[in-house]
Amino acid sequence: MKKLLDWILFIPFALTFILSLLVGEILQRLALPFGRSFHARSIQIITLLLMFSLKIFGIRIKINLPIDFKLDPDKTYIVISNHQSTIDIVLLYYVFFSRVPRFVAKQELGKWIPTVSFNLRNGHNALIDRNNPRQSIKIIAEFAKIINDNKYLAVIFPEGTRCRRGELKEFMPAGVSALLRYSHMAEIIPVAISNSWKLNPHDGVPAESFANVSITVGDIIERTQNVLPQEIIDQCYNFVKAELCKFS
Repeated sequence: MKKLLDWILFIPFALTFILSLLVGEILQRLALPFGRSFHARSIQIITLLLMFSLKIFGIRIKINLPIDFKLDPDKTYIVISNHQSTIDIVLLYYVFFSRVPRFVAKQELGKWIPTVSFNLRNGHNALIDRNNPRQSIKIIAEFAKIINDNKYLAVIFPEGTRCRRGELKEFMPAGVSALLRYSHMAEIIPVAISNSWKLNPHDGVPAESFANVSITVGDIIERTQNVLPQEIIDQCYNFVKAELCKFS
């Protein structure tokens, strides 16, 4: 019966999600000529539309924030998060709604997905070729300058790819280390996403309806000169691992 319910709810969810992406593509194209702030507002509208589609599917989302968590609009932040689902991007846009996150993403995502590809190409994000480390470091260095100059909140997934069953992969240090080096004044926010993998269709069945998804935001890690990038990466990895163990 549960699989039948999943199928019944998946159809309106999928249709609403796809429609939101198509509408979002139009909104962005209309907004961008008026400037970055208008484009950012269009992304916020799209985020709300996509979150509504998740509600249709019965998804329950719990956001856990540290006590007195507050972001300074005059500071640059880098979110280091695990990656379980394509929906993670929507969730992080929602969690950091006021800051409209910028992402480090693989270049393939900039080609064919309505709304997503247009935003990645035009919204001050970084598209990297995972098979070309030299090109990737160059793009990340340019991206770091953009987020530093504009006081953006950036997101990077150090696992490099989605973990389809929720397991935590080792963090690959090259990309995130480069971003930390070139954004040496940015403060770090570790984030653990749990159970979003259930929102990806798998094994010939739709996503799981009424899934409980948790996003836990850790304490902000302030930068000091004597802390190496690898130490920050290890600290974020241990935070994510500990949080995921609570939901295993």
